[in-house]
Amino acid sequence: MNKTKIFLLLANLAVGLFIYFSFNPEEENIYDVSSRMIETIQTLERIEISTGEVEKNLVIQKMDEDWMLTSPINWKAEGLLISNLTTKLVHSNPLFVIDCRDLEARGEILEDYGLNQNSTTIHLQGNNKELSIRLGKETRDESNIFVVFSENGENTEEAIWKMSKDIVNLSTPSSVFWSKSTYLNTPLYGIDKINITEIHDQKEKQIILCKNEDEVWHFEKPYAEPANNELINSALNKILSSRIDNFIETEDLKSDLIPVLTFEINGLGYSEKVHLHITKSSNFLYCRKSNSNTYFSTDIENLKVMQNWQDKYREKKIFKSSKDHILSFFIKSGSKSYKIQKNNVGDWIIEHNSSGIIVEYEGDQLIVNDYINKLYDIQIEDISIDGIDVKSFDFENDLNTFYYSITYTDNNITNITIINDNSSDKYFKSLLNNSNNRSYISIPDNNIFCKNKYYFKNKLLNTSISSKGSVKITYIDQNRSIIFSESNSTKSLLFNSQFRVKEYLNDPFQTTGVWNSGDWNPWEFKFDLIDETNSSKFKLLLSEKKDSGEWFGGIPDQNQTFILEEKVSNLIKDRFINAGIVELVE
Repeated sequence: MNKTKIFLLLANLAVGLFIYFSFNPEEENIYDVSSRMIETIQTLERIEISTGEVEKNLVIQKMDEDWMLTSPINWKAEGLLISNLTTKLVHSNPLFVIDCRDLEARGEILEDYGLNQNSTTIHLQGNNKELSIRLGKETRDESNIFVVFSENGENTEEAIWKMSKDIVNLSTPSSVFWSKSTYLNTPLYGIDKINITEIHDQKEKQIILCKNEDEVWHFEKPYAEPANNELINSALNKILSSRIDNFIETEDLKSDLIPVLTFEINGLGYSEKVHLHITKSSNFLYCRKSNSNTYFSTDIENLKVMQNWQDKYREKKIFKSSKDHILSFFIKSGSKSYKIQKNNVGDWIIEHNSSGIIVEYEGDQLIVNDYINKLYDIQIEDISIDGIDVKSFDFENDLNTFYYSITYTDNNITNITIINDNSSDKYFKSLLNNSNNRSYISIPDNNIFCKNKYYFKNKLLNTSISSKGSVKITYIDQNRSIIFSESNSTKSLLFNSQFRVKEYLNDPFQTTGVWNSGDWNPWEFKFDLIDETNSSKFKLLLSEKKDSGEWFGGIPDQNQTFILEEKVSNLIKDRFINAGIVELVE
């Protein structure tokens, strides 16, 4: 072995002995704070934030899987903020600035770095480890702050570090900041029952809503009725998203709490209940959950959302199913009724029954659809808990009582009975779906009280003739006639789909005239539409309505009487009757 190898062996031995005697296994590297912080965070169970400016430290503890505020209040903590804090700490990458033992040599003290007894301190505890981070002032570049670390509750501030100042935003000891900001945490889809108790002058009114298997809300108390799903879900969304403004101590209030309402939701196997109070000296709403002694304040507008649910959120529409799914509907008043149903090709067929006398005709699509729209516009305005004595109404003979029933393709049926007794200028009394509870409804169009047997009939008469046809007008009182040939332009103007009825009359056709409002109106003129074979294809008798400018019409083949539209009446008078009179004179 040469001298060089012996020298290297001796050098390595000396270095090894130095390391062995200088190494203390109980002394950790003070410059490895990152790994020590990560070890603590991995098993984090408790967070405490303290500052000399706050009497009570903020304490957050992990209980089972949830983080809870335990001081200065008891409340569920916001888990996302906890995750945000730990993530920022893990990725903070502290950078060494100076060993504290070297401060004196530089003529500096901890306070020069903003580190003193009033500094905000974040205490982290987990798996029997404790790490404290005291926050100082910003660095000159304003992107970092100075900090010192302590372990296991001991004052072991060996060095000053700098780390991202992002941590400052998460170092507040505010309970409102760290708490779950909403006070009802059941998700909207999980709520299947709502129980509201309104308190006024020490009297309580209970409102209960439940959701059925089809996810449709309905009221159970104070009386059963459908609820408007859209309005209910909108109100629940507002309540579930409403925020806590502040946590309060009751002794800080200037006046007594006045209970006004309790709001309880049930679902997913548990319930949440909040008690709402007001005071005479504040515009805030003060609340407390039933499982907590902690009071918090929130916007007074939330009380308005929770009040008067049955008035605001009841289903005001009576007919709610799609109009496209209507199979038939039925109208009855006294001894008269209509049955309106679709045939195999989708046309409306009307059957009018008057004391057993049945008249059937094809309904006009537009008129029937317009009538359905009128029914769908009816709204419930109020429901009386006091029921109506149904026996006191003679539905069979009362002409002011109208019964409506709509049957849908899924066999669902909606019924309403409306009492048109003029007892109110604004609302009508009604009974919904055979209930004895009296409802007050608004009706935008009183034409739903139809009493004309031909109300749904097409008002356009088929008076078209070929170009080779002619029009014959007979002046009945003179027993004289005039024929308008095909060359007459007015024939085309009048009879090309413009002959419209204003209103059909209930009276059948009579050969000599028509009754109206107690007045007898004899027929004055007869129109005949003559085809090229000189045969009459259509006969119409006319009589001018006294002092009105309107004309009565009658069709013998259809046993039908009616009032013509005014513009049609004027056209007949000016271009046919008057023209014929002139021709007769000449």
